[in-house]
Amino acid sequence: MSMRILHVADRLSDRGGADLALLGLLDALSDVHELHLAVGRDDGGARPPCPVTVVPGLDAGSLRRRTAPPPGGMHRLSAAKRRFPAELVGREAEARKMRAGGTADATARSCDVAPQKYRVDEPADATAGARGRRSGMRADVGLDRLLARLRPDAVHVHNVVDPAVLAWAVGVDAVLTVQDHRFFCPGRGKWTADGRVCGDAPGREVCAGCFDDPGYFERTFDLTLQRLESVRRLRVTVLSSYMKRELTQAGVPAGRVAVVPPVVHGLDRGARADGSPCVLFAGRVVEAKGIRDAVDAWRRSRSGLPLVVAGTGPLRQEVEAEGVEVLGWLDRPRLSAAYRRAAVLVMPSRWQEPFGIVGLEALTLGTPVAAWDSGGVREWHPGGGLLAPWGDVDALAAAVRHGPAHGVDPPRGFEPEVAVRELDAVYGGRAPSAD
Repeated sequence: MSMRILHVADRLSDRGGADLALLGLLDALSDVHELHLAVGRDDGGARPPCPVTVVPGLDAGSLRRRTAPPPGGMHRLSAAKRRFPAELVGREAEARKMRAGGTADATARSCDVAPQKYRVDEPADATAGARGRRSGMRADVGLDRLLARLRPDAVHVHNVVDPAVLAWAVGVDAVLTVQDHRFFCPGRGKWTADGRVCGDAPGREVCAGCFDDPGYFERTFDLTLQRLESVRRLRVTVLSSYMKRELTQAGVPAGRVAVVPPVVHGLDRGARADGSPCVLFAGRVVEAKGIRDAVDAWRRSRSGLPLVVAGTGPLRQEVEAEGVEVLGWLDRPRLSAAYRRAAVLVMPSRWQEPFGIVGLEALTLGTPVAAWDSGGVREWHPGGGLLAPWGDVDALAAAVRHGPAHGVDPPRGFEPEVAVRELDAVYGGRAPSAD
């Protein structure tokens, strides 16, 4: 049965894994349901299959400006305490940029998109709108107006981290998709300050070790607990069983959490390689994504292929100084061609991947993936010697070396109809399927 569904997200973009997961989901649902999307910011690069309303104050940037950390707020280690070959420097800024998607907050703007309805709610005076955002305009008030106008059958919130909006979501019995660790980990994504995987439930004593500014830690930890309080009262979807385990460890009832696999969005399946074979890294050029380990594993592999990076970030100049070609951010057609070009994708995520959608994209276009066993990666990775133990650079190098010889079968279980079926069960209030 078709429903009218209001989706609420912090931003409309096609640059991050969470953004792409949302767009893929909207594509899948639009064949069945009537959709409307409310976002706090529109980057201008994505065209969803539904009308859009911009609600000032909803985006994560508005919250970050109110809770910005002091310099050095996250914990730093001396060189003697580092556990990996690559130096763990500047990671606090990288983690913040990664969570933010690496883009500055944009002013809500009018758009003209002929093929679809596209609505932007903003003050007639753009200057007044900017003043409203700086003064803490309440996004939940704008959402109430939108709710009254649309009268949806269901509300689905994605990647929104403002506690006020999450409390609003509880009040309207919304479904919440948890895309990353910010709802239960105040640090760097279940990756500790001394370079280990964190398997602990959130707690003040445990989490304080990832910070060296007590005041900033208390604010961040309290913010995390406020988010978690709402999550415990909502129906929740996640992209992987790994994320479900993390949430249940943090006190979210397992019966409220459903695993809904992502749908690959916007790839050109007819794309052709745009260059000679290479080893490809796709993603933010930051410590948490393992870019230094990718360079190290590539060198140790002696594969004879160049390393090419599709992405950008604060470590770009350092990586280019290693003789690596950095292409910068690529749109979907160009990234599709890069996947086709790659003999193997290297994916050594240091933070615990909530899912790792670039790996699924590579497999979809026939590219083998040499990856660390990080977070939810093993739930889509076919194994076969290309899934290396987390933190083992030599094992990753061997996977890079042997990856091009591995055949790739199309990944199963990520078809649009799977996501629609699982979400319809959640919207209908039925218990999630067993993992």
